[in-house]
Amino acid sequence: MKGMTLENLIADGFDKLEKYVTNEKSKSTFSINPKVTLEYQDIKGSFSIIDFSKEKVKAKNQILPPQLTVSKLGEFFGESNCCWVLEDFHKIEGDEKTRVSQIMKIFMDMSHDYPDLKIIAIGAVGTAREVVQYDHEMNNRISEIHIPPMEPDEIKSIIKSGEKLLNIYFSEEDKNKIAEYSCGIPAICHQLCLNMCFSNQIFQTVKKRSSFEPDELDIAIEKFISERSDSLKAEYDLAIKSSRLMKTNDVKIILKAALSTNQNEFNIDQIQAQLKTKVSEDVLTKRLHELSSVKRGEILIFSESSGNYRFNNLFIKNYALMNLSRRGDEQELIVLKEQKSIDRLLEIIHQDLSEEFDKIHFEDLD
Repeated sequence: MKGMTLENLIADGFDKLEKYVTNEKSKSTFSINPKVTLEYQDIKGSFSIIDFSKEKVKAKNQILPPQLTVSKLGEFFGESNCCWVLEDFHKIEGDEKTRVSQIMKIFMDMSHDYPDLKIIAIGAVGTAREVVQYDHEMNNRISEIHIPPMEPDEIKSIIKSGEKLLNIYFSEEDKNKIAEYSCGIPAICHQLCLNMCFSNQIFQTVKKRSSFEPDELDIAIEKFISERSDSLKAEYDLAIKSSRLMKTNDVKIILKAALSTNQNEFNIDQIQAQLKTKVSEDVLTKRLHELSSVKRGEILIFSESSGNYRFNNLFIKNYALMNLSRRGDEQELIVLKEQKSIDRLLEIIHQDLSEEFDKIHFEDLD
């Protein structure tokens, strides 16, 4: 979580090991060396002095017992046959990432004694170096696994698996729409399909094959957006807030240009071509990088392989479109490639979030 320090991480990792470090045999048929167990319990007893608890990870500084070193923590993980998974690691701030990379180095040095000992850092960014700010000596110690957004056919394969397991049927039109709305994010696909099932009282495999009415997907989308209305507003507000690099109006101009490319993915040159007031490539690159960062709610996603940007998902794209519009006929109307889907989603968002917008016209931000 945001604000965690190296000490917080070590303490949390140590705390998570408790159920694995035991004298009793586990389901995996391995047992912990009694000596290691005693050492663990001894250090755990030291934590009680400072009243350590999971709630205290928000603290800026976590006091660690002197005997809890990184090497000792690695030994506990190694003896337990466990790996250490750091979820949402991109939320850890600058210098702390560099310090954690040193933990990785120590863990790797211990892999001779514990071959399965490893740290898995999961982060929503483009490269491993962005997840963990490591130095050159770590180049051969880190394996990078890039997980790109899913292709439409991969999203549809999720739906097909659900059809088979639940004995239900989605029309080909619904599958295509769900694949488009999901923007490569499986979680959106899962939620839309779940909403459709719940609205039809489908909670488990049905005996008689069940299908969905034509308007069921619209209802599922409306429910999804209704549940996320506050989140959409918060994400957009976070994206357009002023910073040292960009003012709110600068952000709006870039988002408007990105929408005006009428592409699912777009590069710097395409955005530059849509700007009335030209910005240097270096400045624009920095601004786009910031819009792809956690501090801006990752409203844009950057693909390291293609060098292109895209909106995080179709819902936030539509919400940005709605908020960059106003009443009036004097502004140019830009029709997007996926306009039919956009219109339907905008209608739902409009009903759920605001009565202010009647027509979709871009605001003259320049």
